[in-house]
Amino acid sequence: MNRHSKFCDQCGNRIPVDGSYPKLCEGGHPIYPNPTPIAVLLVPVQSDGKFGILTGIRGHEPGKGLPGLPGGFMDDTAEGETFAGAAVRELREETGLIVNEENLIHHYEFANPVRSQVLIFYRLSYPLDLDVDFSVGPCEVSDECTALEVAWGPQQLSFGSHTEALRLWFQDRRTYGPLFQAP
Repeated sequence: MNRHSKFCDQCGNRIPVDGSYPKLCEGGHPIYPNPTPIAVLLVPVQSDGKFGILTGIRGHEPGKGLPGLPGGFMDDTAEGETFAGAAVRELREETGLIVNEENLIHHYEFANPVRSQVLIFYRLSYPLDLDVDFSVGPCEVSDECTALEVAWGPQQLSFGSHTEALRLWFQDRRTYGPLFQAP
């Protein structure tokens, strides 16, 4: 439960608004502020010798109409879902693209204390081929993503953490080279 929770996840009683942590709910259970985990995936794309990152135009708030990276909350109903598994699932749900969890590499972490979130960014270890593996344009898989696009360089995305992860990917490419391995 995060620090914005109003009720205890153990007994359902109210959590006091004031005071420092750990707190005790009205039922006497200790409450610790745990951030909400979010998994995000950078999917490299290649076309005509250029490399970019797949983005999706968000179909809902926050950031509706802006490009963002595929990602979202971990699913606690999916037994044993890992951060990497959540990133793969979110990619499939938002874009219809299917990749294997084993092909993900840890890329970046971001703590958002204002929203009580921790974002774990992964990158796919190999690029997808534009117009072979997927095409840009309308995305009809879900209402979360209305269109697929490719960021061919650093650019502003729907969230500051996405913008920074994208910037770091292009910086790492310039510094370390291709960043790819065989699938």
